[in-house]
Amino acid sequence: ATAVNLNTVANDLTGYFGQATPLRDVTPAGADAFRTHYLTREPKLSPDTAARRLRTVRKLFKDATSLKLIDANPFAGIK
Repeated sequence: ATAVNLNTVANDLTGYFGQATPLRDVTPAGADAFRTHYLTREPKLSPDTAARRLRTVRKLFKDATSLKLIDANPFAGIK
């Protein structure tokens, strides 16, 4: 992922969940709602852009799991 994509995704996550929300408080249901937000938001994202950004989100949360910042990746099954 490029730095621009990472920054965009970080801003999207912060905008959706709120800056004060700890990573460990993001649930699988919240991850699914975030996916729906990506697919229905205005301005619209192309399906490819939404998929690319969701891949980046999955990787960010996978890395947080590897670093023991969270116990499980809530985005693991989100495509």
